[in-house]
Parts: sequence; C-alpha cells; structure tokens
Amino acid sequence: MTTQNMPFVLFGSGGHAVSVADLLEATGVNDIYAFSLPNHENLTKYKAISGETIEANLRSLNLVLAIGSLELRKSFMQQNLKIFQQGRFPTLIHPKSYVSPDLKIGKGSTIFANAYVGPSCIIGDFVVVNTNSVIEHNSIIGDTVMLGPSVTLCGNVNIGDDSFVGVGACISPKIKIGKNVTVGACSFVNTDVSSNRKVYGLPAREIK
Repeated sequence: MTTQNMPFVLFGSGGHAVSVADLLEATGVNDIYAFSLPNHENLTKYKAISGETIEANLRSLNLVLAIGSLELRKSFMQQNLKIFQQGRFPTLIHPKSYVSPDLKIGKGSTIFANAYVGPSCIIGDFVVVNTNSVIEHNSIIGDTVMLGPSVTLCGNVNIGDDSFVGVGACISPKIKIGKNVTVGACSFVNTDVSSNRKVYGLPAREIK
C-alpha cells in the first residue's frame, strides 16, 4: 500500500482542521478520519477514530496535526509522544502552491493554497505555511512554527522553533527571529527579535 492510499487521520476538529481536510481533498484524498480533541466540536463530515485504534495501526495510517492554536499543538504533541515519535506524518502541499524543487522540508508540515516557497529554503517539522504566504530564497524556518495567511518573508530570514507570525506580517531580508516569538498581525519586522518576545507594529516593537 502506498502512502497516498493509506487512510489519513486528522488530529483536530476546528477551522484549521477543516482547511487541512480541504487541502487533502484537493490532492485526491478521500479516506479521511477525524480524531476530535476533548471539549471540541466534531468533524461530522468524516469518520471518527479513537486513540486506541490509532496506536494499534500506527504503521498503516497517515497522521496529520490539524490544530490551529500553536499552544494546543505543542501541548497535544507532548501528551502523545509515542504517536509523534513513531507515527507517519507526511508533508502536505496544496497543488495550487509553488514550492521550489530544492526545498528541504520536515515531517508533518503543511503548505496551503497560493503559497510560494523560493529556492534554497529549509522548513522544519510540523510547520504551517498558510494561504498566500511567501517565503523567499534562503530562508530557514524551525520546528512547530506557524505562519498566518499572507505572511511575507523577504529572503534570508531565519525563524526559530515554536514561533508564530500573524496574518499579513512582513519580515525584512536577513532578519533573525528567535524561538518562541510572537509577531503580531500586519507587523513589519526590520530588526532581529530575541527568543521569548512578542512584537507588534509598523515597525514592530516589543510588547509586554
């Protein structure tokens, strides 16, 4: 059985999971199951699956982290280490995006429609590149990073693990952003940002 023919399981049930399911369907995948988080709505369009069934069939399932909150994503990964260490998490790339052939990308990352990823870029594990985002040449993105819709990285940008860049933000060329950084929506970042900071504005400045 090829990877494409294996069932896909979505971890998540909110709006982000709906978008991921739409991406899968755009690539011709129809065998989709949903694992809903506690106290969250169910994706009733798709078949439900239990955690026990997932663990018993790790080698025959494609698993997708489809949680839209960065904090919930990290928490869910910590609570389910066996699944994330042993499970199969394919990279998902929407057919209407453009990705340079020399892109190096880790497991479980998702690139949505109309995104552009230029040459000589590196993207880590479990990264989300949202709709209409642009990652220009020679940029490096760490693990578990989320880029909101219409984010622009202008080339030679480096973003550390566990960071979030809000919708419409623009990062100037050659900027380094540390780990666990939050960049507010529509911000313009033209100076380096140290780890564990929150920045916002035009130009972006640290906020407490």
